Amino acid sequence: MKMTSTKIFNLISYLSILFYCWAIYFLFQLIKIVKTGNNGWEQMNNFLVLAGIGLAFSSLKDPNRSYNFISKRIRKNEILGTLVIVLVSLSIVGFILFGLSMMFFSKTYRSEAIAVGMIVLGLSLIHI
Repeated sequence: MKMTSTKIFNLISYLSILFYCWAIYFLFQLIKIVKTGNNGWEQMNNFLVLAGIGLAFSSLKDPNRSYNFISKRIRKNEILGTLVIVLVSLSIVGFILFGLSMMFFSKTYRSEAIAVGMIVLGLSLIHI
């Protein structure tokens, strides 16, 4: 079996599942810590960074092969497609601007760490 670059990138994209699972682990840790009344800044940062890395790896998939029902519906409907593009664009700008403003105007290390996680998540959304 000949390995083309498309197949190699498609195989590498499966690493996104590992990063998503790892991010979910930190999300559950965050929920558990918040229920006890403490803040879980480190867990939130880990969740944001790992979810962003997972999104970046999932963008390596071959886009011609991986359409599901929702993707086909969005691509066929022009209004729905435009709405999705606008929503994703606004979330990208929102994550990056909020992260940058937190990074430059925060006084604590914890909020700077959350800012890095938000910037990574925003940048990884660009590849969707």
